[in-house]
Amino acid sequence: MTTGANEDGFHLRHVNLERDIKVTKWASLRTVKAGELCVATGRPLKIQRAIEVGHVFKLGTKYSLKLNACFVDETGVRRPFLMGCYGIGITRDDAGRYRTVQ
Repeated sequence: MTTGANEDGFHLRHVNLERDIKVTKWASLRTVKAGELCVATGRPLKIQRAIEVGHVFKLGTKYSLKLNACFVDETGVRRPFLMGCYGIGITRDDAGRYRTVQ
């Protein structure tokens, strides 16, 4: 498999879970429902509409390679731009409703 290398723009290839990664805890994850108790506070969860404050999407060279969007570096080598974008939007649940958990 391929996984992040704990540094922006770098990945490790040919990673083997049993050989290369020490798993200290496995978790079963799911979507919560309103009224369930918070595991941290013990209080019931409320689900409400929310606005996403902002999100940054790290695109890397995915689109610059396809668009041949390049620059010439200080050594004269042509390289693709590292791209990203940001946005402010609405968060949605699986049913398309605008939701957040408090």
